[in-house]
Amino acid sequence: MLPSDIQPKSANRKFKRGFVYFICPEALLHRSPDSECVMVKIGYTTGNPEARLRALQTGSPVILRVWAYADGTPELEAAFHAAFDPLRSHGEWFYCLGKLRDFMQQLGEEPCVGHHVSEDDLEAAVFDNVFATRAPHPSVDEEEWSSTARPEALAGFFPDAWMELLT
Repeated sequence: MLPSDIQPKSANRKFKRGFVYFICPEALLHRSPDSECVMVKIGYTTGNPEARLRALQTGSPVILRVWAYADGTPELEAAFHAAFDPLRSHGEWFYCLGKLRDFMQQLGEEPCVGHHVSEDDLEAAVFDNVFATRAPHPSVDEEEWSSTARPEALAGFFPDAWMELLT
């Protein structure tokens, strides 16, 4: 259940009305990248993300967790879908590789997952991972890593971070 002090922000034009959530299998970051279970569902709900999790868990062969959720709109959800489209498996499910994996890791690591992410922390995770132009380690193929996201899809929601990248 959502803490009583965590409700969608209604005053902020970009982040209102509901939550954008990231649901994935338990132990996501400890699974082999080759595993079919290494996927993330990026969704939107006007209700409680945990209730959405329960609905998805019924049809899932693996234990799912709400990894993180943030105040958001259907438009922000669509922007995340567009940004990670190169990793789309089907519908709202995306392979957790490259920039998406790094983004998810910055949002949290088990057992400290399932929390509300502030607007500032979400923007930092987008800036550090999705907008990043350099691979996180020399052993990572930079071209392949860069191809796992389309950062311009999120530029309108994080214009300050996007402009910082361009300067």
